Amino acid sequence: MDNHDFDIWKERGYQEFLKRSSYDPQGRRAFVAKQRAEEIARTAEKKLDTLDNLLKRHHDDRTIIFTANNDFAYDISKEFVVPCITHQTETDERTEILERFRTGEYSMLVTSQVLDEGIDVPAANVGIILSGSASKRQYAQRLGRILRPTDDRQPARLYEIITDNTKEQYVSTRRRQGVSTSADG
Repeated sequence: MDNHDFDIWKERGYQEFLKRSSYDPQGRRAFVAKQRAEEIARTAEKKLDTLDNLLKRHHDDRTIIFTANNDFAYDISKEFVVPCITHQTETDERTEILERFRTGEYSMLVTSQVLDEGIDVPAANVGIILSGSASKRQYAQRLGRILRPTDDRQPARLYEIITDNTKEQYVSTRRRQGVSTSADG
């Protein structure tokens, strides 16, 4: 990026980066390095240790774990023995998982973006964001999944686990801008 005249953080900068990575060998190497850095940040050992601690702390709560992609959701599902819903999950299986979550047979589930909007999700009082986009709308949807009033009036908690000194810090700050203010009021 230092060799080209664009800023990835400015409007259309990322699109320019993607365009250049399609025909420029240096751009392609930069894109692959960016993807690898994001994977390292996403799957950091301490992040998974923190998730483990939160799941133990909230074992009696209804918890939804949010990820940015299917592979990570499936990894979390296997590692922590948690049901998983992605866009690849068949409708019947998705319905069954959500019904078991609704009845309390499943106290937690992991998903990648598919439950962010447009699907009736049973009430949860704990959300754990492991990765996501900078979208304020996505963040508000995820927050809304745990702020729904419930009969047992359990306090709602939303955790965001990010890896220090990575792009995740920028993305986290960006997606929360303005959302907490509107959620409070």
